[in-house]
Amino acid sequence: MNKVIPIVLLFGGLTIFGGFISKAISPPAFEMTTQAVTSTVEAKQATTSADMQSIELKRINLDKVEPMEESKPNKTVKTKFDLNNVNGISLNDNVEIVIEKLGQPISIDKDSYTPELIVYTYEEMNIGFSDGIVSYVEVLVAAGTVKIDGISLRIDSESLKKALGEPDFVAEDGIVFQRNVFLVKLFTDMETHEVTSLHYYHHSNT
Repeated sequence: MNKVIPIVLLFGGLTIFGGFISKAISPPAFEMTTQAVTSTVEAKQATTSADMQSIELKRINLDKVEPMEESKPNKTVKTKFDLNNVNGISLNDNVEIVIEKLGQPISIDKDSYTPELIVYTYEEMNIGFSDGIVSYVEVLVAAGTVKIDGISLRIDSESLKKALGEPDFVAEDGIVFQRNVFLVKLFTDMETHEVTSLHYYHHSNT
């Protein structure tokens, strides 16, 4: 009996001591948990606040965006004519090149006004040669159209003025358009003023 009492007292003392230890340890753990929860809540609040600020900034930026202007159609670019060739023939071509481009002529004769020139006759077109080099190209009005620098134009004063601008020279027998040393002349009948032909030639041949 005497041995039992000390054991009981010892067990009770340990229990009481354990309770004190539990109380001593528990509050800090609870405080740490509370602090962690508080930090998490504050972090979420900070994130939410940052998100709201970002949304607000986006709204402000959207308000500042100016509406896009409607695209305007490009203005038509006017073709520049340098008078480099007529119906594909340039004033630097020789007989061989012309035949290669157009084939054999219908006939070969001397020019009625300038006998030293040789004229190759093609359908609705005559080509005069001087020493084997093209001196002029004549396109008859019966052809209806002529290609200048690869662009097809009607053989009349209105079409040529629209394409080439106002003539550089106006004569009794026609109008002349000049680009550097190259000229195109629209010949007209001096009495009826009707177009008869279009001539392409070098300035040195005037």
